[in-house]
Amino acid sequence: MRIFLGKHQGYLIIIKFMQLRQSYEGTYAELYGILNEYKPAMSGWPQSSKGLANQIKRHIYALRLVDLIVKFGGRRKEGYYIHIYKGENNVH
Repeated sequence: MRIFLGKHQGYLIIIKFMQLRQSYEGTYAELYGILNEYKPAMSGWPQSSKGLANQIKRHIYALRLVDLIVKFGGRRKEGYYIHIYKGENNVH
C-alpha cells in the first residue's frame, strides 16, 4: 500500500523503521535520533524532535492506514513519551 504524504515524506522512514520491530516506546528525542540514521537527504524532514512530534500528530491517520498505532504518553523527566506499535492487520 502506498500513501501520499506530500512534503512530509519522512513518514515513509517511520514505516520502514517499524518494519524491523513490533513496537517502539521512548521519547521523541530518542526516536528522532534513531530516525536520523534512516533518513535520506530530503526536504520536509523535521529539524528537531519537537518538529517530529508535530509531524506525527499531523499525520497520525496516515500511519493508521498502514496499521501503525500511535499512543502519546505524558511528560517525564527525560521528555515526552510516544508508543508506536503494529496493529492487528500488520499490512506493512
